[in-house]
Amino acid sequence: MEKGTWTDLGATGVASTNAKPYNAIDPHVIRVDDTYYMTFGSFWKNLYQVPLNGAATKVESGSSSVQVAYTPSGSHAQEAAYVISANGYFYLFFSVGSCCGYDKNRPKSGEEYKIMVCRSRSVSDGYVSCL
Repeated sequence: MEKGTWTDLGATGVASTNAKPYNAIDPHVIRVDDTYYMTFGSFWKNLYQVPLNGAATKVESGSSSVQVAYTPSGSHAQEAAYVISANGYFYLFFSVGSCCGYDKNRPKSGEEYKIMVCRSRSVSDGYVSCL
């Protein structure tokens, strides 16, 4: 971006607080038909998504964040969500696992930091077949 071409439109309405189960980081926005969806998080407790307004600048009025991915074991540390659409499916890519402190405490086999992908017929739920 060139200097002077960016405008700060303020917060989206999604924020990290101790009262929320997620850490609002690593957002990705996808437009499906006339609706924008922001998928984010979270490294605290899995991945979340929320619909945005028509300008993709704020959370859609009356909407709240919903969990779209969940790791049932370990630290539940997932982050860097990225959703694409192809061939009638939505693919959710994300990072998961232990990311830090390898020099002192290596993660158990299978718990290393890695990229996963799941698919669904819906942008906002039903992601399965995570590999």
